[in-house]
Amino acid sequence: FFMMAASCFMSRFLLAACAALTLCAHVSAERRLAVEGRIELGDETQRTVRLHLQGSPYTGFSRQDGTFVIHDVAPGLYILEVLDSQWIWPQLEIDVGLRESGAVHAFALGPQKEPAGYPLVLQPAGRAAYFETREGFKWRSLLANPMMITMAFSVISLFVLPKMIANMDPETLKEIQETQNRMAGGGGSAPANNEPAKRVTAK
Repeated sequence: FFMMAASCFMSRFLLAACAALTLCAHVSAERRLAVEGRIELGDETQRTVRLHLQGSPYTGFSRQDGTFVIHDVAPGLYILEVLDSQWIWPQLEIDVGLRESGAVHAFALGPQKEPAGYPLVLQPAGRAAYFETREGFKWRSLLANPMMITMAFSVISLFVLPKMIANMDPETLKEIQETQNRMAGGGGSAPANNEPAKRVTAK
């Protein structure tokens, strides 16, 4: 009986030890790290901005001296973005414990993935522009306006064409008037000898 009890106790002890070792290995593999760095605004006074790892709950805020820390980040591959309403910031790819266990590496986004250095030093790419600059007056755009083209043609028709007609040869003017009369009469052709057409009645 004592042998059976001792054997049962030993087996349970070994199972508990194996479970503890497995848990320790899992905790070691999932060791969380901190992502830290500094933002630089140049001559502008430092202010608080938010930093976020896309697709995760991990976020942080910059301090008055520009430094920031995102704590307890699980191993994985993330995209770091800076949420700022005044400046546009480049995004970085952050490798937390994948390439090297217990280490954080940063890379510039792109096919070559150039190392960005760590701890991070972030600088803005430019000012955020939310409104487009209104263009000034341009004569070219005015002349290309269909309404202006229609108005110009109307002015030419009112003032230029009457002068052209007044200076035309009488015979040419007569031909133009006959053409207009034929078109107004339904497109029929006038007799060749300029005599009025005779009405033909049935007997």
